Amino acid sequence: MGLWTGPSSPCKRHIDLKVYPNQQLACAVCHFTSGTWFCRSLRHWCNAPQPHIADLARRLHPEANAFHLNDSTLCPVWRVPFHLRKRKDGSRKRQPTEQEARLLELVPPGGKQVVLGPAIACRIEPDIFKAVGLAYVPPAMRDMQLL
Repeated sequence: MGLWTGPSSPCKRHIDLKVYPNQQLACAVCHFTSGTWFCRSLRHWCNAPQPHIADLARRLHPEANAFHLNDSTLCPVWRVPFHLRKRKDGSRKRQPTEQEARLLELVPPGGKQVVLGPAIACRIEPDIFKAVGLAYVPPAMRDMQLL
């Protein structure tokens, strides 16, 4: 963390320096070269409870139904389906199957997902998009405010 003052402005800017190992570099570059809305949309796509996302995730882990994406990793996860989330009174809309009950035990208190396995190896940015079933979007087209 540091402060930077530009040559023509008295304003100070907060600067964070992050160092990533090579295996996390693609996720970091994708995160920091994208606009806020693009990053949020991409993470939402990865977490979406859609059948095509679940199919892609199951190719990597048989119990996965979504992905978790952040600035350092992309990994398969099991997200608790809405019908299995606890209501305020502690009940559920439907009783879980045996497999779902086993996975529900792994969910941390207040959590909504369980990471199921190691991070997906993404050496370059297009690998991230390919893993989640999207066409590659170059960095210049990721900032929605500039379009």
